[in-house]
Amino acid sequence: MKGLKFEVVSKWLGIVHEAAQELRPGMEMLIGGGSARDVLDHIYTGCPFITRDIDLFLVLGKQVDPEKTARFFDRLQNRGLGALKTSDL
Repeated sequence: MKGLKFEVVSKWLGIVHEAAQELRPGMEMLIGGGSARDVLDHIYTGCPFITRDIDLFLVLGKQVDPEKTARFFDRLQNRGLGALKTSDL
């Protein structure tokens, strides 16, 4: 994600959030790790937005269903987000 404009990342996150709400209304979407600091620094201090990736957590509050998860990733890929890293599911 290095070199992407903040507006591009914001649009990407909006697509993820919309797909998540369609699958499971009320699902929480959290940004963590160093990317959370990068986002906050940009928003609150005006620092240039530079990050190597976005650590995104989707919180259901229950056991993850692999079939629903696969459908969710299909939705994201169909909306132009490309292949996503899913090794930690």
